[in-house]
Amino acid sequence: MKGLILKDLMCLRKMRITFFFTVICTGIIGTMFVISARTGNIHTLNSMDADLSAIDIKTIGTLVLTLFMLLPLALAGDVGTVFSYDAKASFAKVGVSLPISIEKRVLAKYITNLLMLGVGVLLDLGIAGLLASQTDIISFADFVGIILSVAALMLIFGAFTIFYTFCLGIDKGDNALFLSLFSMAVILVVLRFRKVLNFFKMLIAASGPEGETTGELDLSIVTDMVEFLKHKYYILLLIAVLFMAASYLGSVCQVKRKRGMI
Repeated sequence: MKGLILKDLMCLRKMRITFFFTVICTGIIGTMFVISARTGNIHTLNSMDADLSAIDIKTIGTLVLTLFMLLPLALAGDVGTVFSYDAKASFAKVGVSLPISIEKRVLAKYITNLLMLGVGVLLDLGIAGLLASQTDIISFADFVGIILSVAALMLIFGAFTIFYTFCLGIDKGDNALFLSLFSMAVILVVLRFRKVLNFFKMLIAASGPEGETTGELDLSIVTDMVEFLKHKYYILLLIAVLFMAASYLGSVCQVKRKRGMI
């Protein structure tokens, strides 16, 4: 099994240049955002008597900064890339002949996903430490909560991707990716249907026929989401563990049903 994990990591090594530039660009963009929050346009907006309150501006600033900063984590958690390299090399034909049990072959993919996410989390924590020391928009503790929350979401996404890929075959990676995104969207809508619906209704009602704002924007859904990611990360981590376990058992059953072929 160690050999399979090393094989996957060596395949992902081809992405090291892309990953390196992503980390560098994330650090640069985050620094520019912090400078703007201290002395630039964001600071000016925060000091103006605008429609948005200081809390709203801080929430939006936190969300935007976090989205940029989490790019390395999202790239590291893309387990579909591993399957795409396997498909190009026709590794499924080789893998079925290896003296390794199906359970270990499947488990290797999940361990690879965890290792790559771990690298992404460590890099993001490093960037978060640098940015948090330069701004009061968000503290390092809040950064940690958001990073762990997004890591949990990426684990759930990876669980879906691995399961769907084993069901459809490694040559159907695009379909597995679409189904994973669709599943995540369905879960979000089901759990937060009323809030999502009200948010879109608010956007429609607040915009005039030519896109002019005719009413105040209610950013409570954004605020609630940010606060949840900051402080309720342990709930998402627990859910992620359950999804990973269920995905692993389901993947093993699928591979056994295909007599070891992926």
